Amino acid sequence: MISESAITFADNHIQKGKINCVISPCSSQRFGETYNRSWSVENYLSVIEHLIKTYDIQIILTGGATEIELSYGKKISQHFKNQVKNLINQTSLKELAALVDKADFVLCPDSGPAHIATAMNTSVIGLYAMSNPLRSGPYCSQDCSINAYPKAAQKFLNKEISELKWGYRIKEPEAMNLITPMEVIKKIDQLILQKMEQH
Repeated sequence: MISESAITFADNHIQKGKINCVISPCSSQRFGETYNRSWSVENYLSVIEHLIKTYDIQIILTGGATEIELSYGKKISQHFKNQVKNLINQTSLKELAALVDKADFVLCPDSGPAHIATAMNTSVIGLYAMSNPLRSGPYCSQDCSINAYPKAAQKFLNKEISELKWGYRIKEPEAMNLITPMEVIKKIDQLILQKMEQH
C-alpha cells in the first residue's frame, strides 16, 4: 500500500501533460566492480538527449546513496541542467514506488526498480547483458527489454546460452556495452508509439 504522503511526493514531481520517464541508471553494487551491471553515463546521455528533443519527455532520475549512483546523477543532471529531475538519494522506497506507479515507463538495468515497475504495471525498458532477462527480467515487459545476454555469452564465454547453467551471471562489466543507445531508442520509440495509439 502506497501512503498518501508518497503519492503527494510523486504528484509533485510527475509533470501532467507530458510523458514521464523514471530512469534508475545503476544496478545494485553488492557484487562489486566485477559484476557492475550499470550501463555507461555516455549511453544514458545519448538516450536522454533523444527523449527530450523528440518528445519533450520529463526525465526523473532515481537511485540510492552509493558513490556510483551519486556520480551518475551529478553527471547526467549537469549535462542537461534543469531539463532532468535528479532525485537520486532523495526518495524512500514508498516514494520510489509512487513515482514508478505514475510514470509512463521506467528505464533501468537489472535492478529493484524493474521489479517495482512490474508490480505497479508500469512498462520497463530493461537493460540486460550480464544476467538472463528470462530469469531475472521484468516478466510483463520482456518485449520492451534489451536482451544482450546471448551476445555476451558468445563474446565473453564463447558459449550459447543453452550451454550455461540457468541463472548464470556473466561477470564482465564490458558486456553492458553490447547494448547500444540506438537499440534502446528504438525500443522506447516503439513503446511511445504503442501508448499514443492506445489513447
